[in-house]
Amino acid sequence: LLERNWHAADDRAVAGLSLGGYGAITYAARHPGLFTAAASFSGALDLTLQERERPDPYAEQRWGDPATDPGAWDAHDPIKLVPALAGTTLYLSYGNGEPGPLDPGRTEPDDLEALIGAGNDHFVATLAEAGIPATVDAYGPGTHSWPYWDRELGDALPLLLEALGTEPAASP
Repeated sequence: LLERNWHAADDRAVAGLSLGGYGAITYAARHPGLFTAAASFSGALDLTLQERERPDPYAEQRWGDPATDPGAWDAHDPIKLVPALAGTTLYLSYGNGEPGPLDPGRTEPDDLEALIGAGNDHFVATLAEAGIPATVDAYGPGTHSWPYWDRELGDALPLLLEALGTEPAASP
């Protein structure tokens, strides 16, 4: 639609936060070459770990029984899709769930971001094993929250724009 109606270029980037980060990476992997770049901000990038530690009651409705239909699960598991990301510019960011600099007054850890951080560590290691480069900001203390995603989008934007062959607009 954008290409046809507004003459947009066919270079594309995809980015998302939280579940959208999972979607950005899996969509880019499931459609190799469609996106020049993909970014995930605190995305769940290890489906096996996610299901084991924090089961999704609707997962079987989406992908079937993992025991009887592992292929459907593999087709949606970012770890299994890593080889398809070769040639895609990647940006990944995530915290470790401990309260960080953008969590004023918070003292309790964020278990969701801790789980996502562990899964991202596994995903990043899998990328490295496959020889696929990525820009990674495993920023340590930080929770699953907007202030971190906002900061990380700002940090990722120059890389995404460069992958698209453009530059950010000058600040006023």
